[in-house]
Amino acid sequence: MGFEYAVLGKWEQSAEEFRTAKELDPSQALPYAGLISAQMALGRLTDARAVYEEVRAHKLDFGELLRIRYRLAFVQRDDATMVQTLDSLGSLPGFERIALAEQAGYSRLLWPPWQGSGGVSQDARRSYAGARLGKARGN
Repeated sequence: MGFEYAVLGKWEQSAEEFRTAKELDPSQALPYAGLISAQMALGRLTDARAVYEEVRAHKLDFGELLRIRYRLAFVQRDDATMVQTLDSLGSLPGFERIALAEQAGYSRLLWPPWQGSGGVSQDARRSYAGARLGKARGN
């Protein structure tokens, strides 16, 4: 039900369903991914990060959960974690490209070009993403 509530934009109910599923079987990655996403949608970034720490404790921080961690780091503007996560994602086919594509999408939402002097241009976003990718690859 967590995904269904998320699709409907009912983030509180979504978070509760994923929290329950996580407690029923803490070895499954999917409930953590859903709960982190719901917490992010609710603007609870500190809670989302705490859930990710649980992911690490259960050694589930790979694949989709690592991609979600990248998204959380991006929203929190945590450059060090973004670079570290991109480096890990680079070893998984397709995930690095997906993470960078999401970053570009979030950039459009968070820093639209019409914001005036506080906005970030498309070229600046591309440069930023390229620099992140270069750092992650050691270039």
